[in-house]
Amino acid sequence: MCLNGKGKQFCLALIISSAMISCGGVIGWSVQTTRLSSDPTGKLKLSLQDEDWLVGYAGIGGLISTILTVGLIDMFGPCRLLHFFLLPSAITWILMATLESEGELIAGRIFSGFFLQLSTIIIYPLLSEMSEKNVRGSFLCLPDILFSCGHLLMNIFARFLTWQNGTLITGILMFPVIGLYFYVPESPYWYIRKGKYKDAVRSLKRIRSAGHDCETEMKSLKEVLVDNCDKPGKVMDQISNLKYPENYRPTLLLCLLIILREFGGSLALFLYAPFFFKSAGIKLSVFMIIVLIGFTKILFSFVASAIIDVIGRRNLFLSSSITCCFTMFIIGYIVQYPSSFLSWVPLISLIIFVASFGLGIGPMPWILIGEILPTPVRFVSSSIACALFTLLFYLECYFLPTLVQNMSLGRMAIAFAFFNLILNIVIWMFLPETRNRSLEELQTAFVGAALRPFKNQRQGYIQPYGSTFPARTKIISE
Repeated sequence: MCLNGKGKQFCLALIISSAMISCGGVIGWSVQTTRLSSDPTGKLKLSLQDEDWLVGYAGIGGLISTILTVGLIDMFGPCRLLHFFLLPSAITWILMATLESEGELIAGRIFSGFFLQLSTIIIYPLLSEMSEKNVRGSFLCLPDILFSCGHLLMNIFARFLTWQNGTLITGILMFPVIGLYFYVPESPYWYIRKGKYKDAVRSLKRIRSAGHDCETEMKSLKEVLVDNCDKPGKVMDQISNLKYPENYRPTLLLCLLIILREFGGSLALFLYAPFFFKSAGIKLSVFMIIVLIGFTKILFSFVASAIIDVIGRRNLFLSSSITCCFTMFIIGYIVQYPSSFLSWVPLISLIIFVASFGLGIGPMPWILIGEILPTPVRFVSSSIACALFTLLFYLECYFLPTLVQNMSLGRMAIAFAFFNLILNIVIWMFLPETRNRSLEELQTAFVGAALRPFKNQRQGYIQPYGSTFPARTKIISE
């Protein structure tokens, strides 16, 4: 059966996003560390500090990847580069299942973290470049859904399988993905930046529907990406392009959104979820709680993918952040001032928080990586954002237990609510709506000085929050 343009794009988006299953496994594998030293058939005897470091080595690999990935993308192309690293990633999982030396496991964790960061840097911009504007939001939700599936799957493996078998199966699952990646064309944007215009047209024909005018689209992309761009392409050129307001403003905004998102307390709630179930008098095992939260997040991420191109990113992000703010405040207040009549309230608030997180706060920063970052700096800015997230994530994992012990969980939750409120204000003031906007239109979304949204909108470009002046880059009308 011949697929139409959107059908082909969905299949390609699903294949590209499937690499995130392994990435979810990288984070979920931390549950296996406590089983390594307790395995009666194994030779590894790890202290608690060794277990913490074994988890954290993935972050070291991620930071190394941040430094190298942008240059490798420029040399080989994003799709080819990701495809190339799929095989060594699968082999790493298989080798980790058979190794019994701590040093060898450390090397495996570092490379796993390297692949996790490389995939995150590449996948969201790549999907945005291949998708049409009216379905781009739905497709950009797929990586987060599959990442959550990989994370949940690793927890299920840890419950029912030995750590060796769970790790081995994760590696084996990568091989069908490797085969499917042969059907994914390279990004037409990369071809155009490299001056390979015939290859760009061929790539567009493999992505778009049969009747689509790929020649005209290629010429429009060329005018935006090459003719009206001072320095397209190379790593140092991308870094140099960060000096322009339309490039550094979305990068700074994205970094601020990631900081506020991480300070919003999602990790704390997920880690301390068993406490809320116990307080409500519900006797469930830690495994069942993890599965319940995981399925809730995945379910509402599916809902987000279904409605995001209808109601828009901005509205979804705003409603999600304010809901997380209120639920976090309720959790903090009830935990800090407990009442036997209200012991069930934190649990209900937790479920609402997880659902709202899956709808907006969870996937939205990653979706925006593929949309608001201009093409001249897309991959270098994506690297900066991903490196910041990796650093914050591991700092949270390290310091959160100490903070909860010193401040109490209730006070921490109230502080998290405050950060969610700030996140909501930042979204309302500065984040433009990207729904139904092409990437070429969004190139100029952050030029200007005014803070009020869509003030004095002018013909020929898209006014965002904070934009009142025309851009340096010409916009091609569709």
